[in-house]
Amino acid sequence: MEHRARLIQDVSAVMPIVDSLGTMVYSELYTEILGEKTRQQQMRILYVQLLQPGTSTIRAEFYNAVKEHQPFLLEKNAVSREETMDRVSSEQDSTRQGTLEERIFDALSELTEKEFDEFRWWLRKPASLEGLQPISTDRLEKANKTRTADLIVQTYTNEGEKIMVNVLGKIKRSDLQGKFGSIP
Repeated sequence: MEHRARLIQDVSAVMPIVDSLGTMVYSELYTEILGEKTRQQQMRILYVQLLQPGTSTIRAEFYNAVKEHQPFLLEKNAVSREETMDRVSSEQDSTRQGTLEERIFDALSELTEKEFDEFRWWLRKPASLEGLQPISTDRLEKANKTRTADLIVQTYTNEGEKIMVNVLGKIKRSDLQGKFGSIP
């Protein structure tokens, strides 16, 4: 936690880092970050929302963006890329409980925008939901990954794991199905 707190406190400009991350920062998150009044609040949102466990590619890009735009942060703390990634990962793993909602969000965070669009499309199709009601187009159309995770938990409660396994299979992301255990 100490590393995260120092990074958040010492950052002098967040938006160049955000801009370097490009499409990894989805539009709703970009707007939320931009709307914060202090750079510390901006960095806290970026750190918490974007740097989820299991997102090593995003963490690596985050490190590169910080190195490019705020190298003093890394020099000041004299840490290497590997140490930074290990600290980010261990801090997040220690603060996460692994609830269904968190695991859903973790899986959605690893999807590309195209895969995420396909994922939401399948959530609207009864054939992929094994007799459960699909989530309406109105509710899914502009839902970001966080909101989509909320919708899945709210709509399917105890069936959320089964829905995730089914829909991840439809979009050919069986590598993420393991987050939801073995479903018969």
